[in-house]
Amino acid sequence: MITIGAFFMTFFAEMGDKSQLLAWSLATRYPPGMVLLGVAVATLLNNGLAILLGIYIQTNLDIPALNVIASLLFIFFGVWRLLEKERETREPQKRGGVTHKFWYPLFSIITFLFLAEMGDKTQMATVAYVINYQAPVKTLVGVVAGMVAADAIGIFGVNYLARFVSPLTVKLISSSVFIIIGVVGLFLLLPNS
Repeated sequence: MITIGAFFMTFFAEMGDKSQLLAWSLATRYPPGMVLLGVAVATLLNNGLAILLGIYIQTNLDIPALNVIASLLFIFFGVWRLLEKERETREPQKRGGVTHKFWYPLFSIITFLFLAEMGDKTQMATVAYVINYQAPVKTLVGVVAGMVAADAIGIFGVNYLARFVSPLTVKLISSSVFIIIGVVGLFLLLPNS
């Protein structure tokens, strides 16, 4: 259940986010499979750091309200996503064929995506998720899977899906997922009566 929650948290948060747009842009220059591999590696590294931070906070800070703070952060991220200004997306121009070797482009893709996600709401939400649910491995699996799935849609199907799902709908779903995770986290902290 934790992995599924982390998956949906990341999946909906990344719809229309800068890393999805960056992955889409990179896929116009590099093979889509290489871009997805870069997404997976960058997400693993980036959110692995977030999980280590969450574990450190959880084990070294003796704050009784830590889980309340983490749940409130989810609600904050949901509201933040809801109030975010929509970005105008333009289809990147196709460039010439790929003439580079495999490792240099892959390293470039990983670096771009890693830096794009540093300090992003998904990374911060991952910290809060680990603090709240105390399941670092399951969280990491869910976050990486959610990011790869969202970016795969960005790479392969963004134009097709745009015919059926409005950006407002994606934003509402994304915000709702964050807020629901926060509210459920607060509910679970209530004393049993």
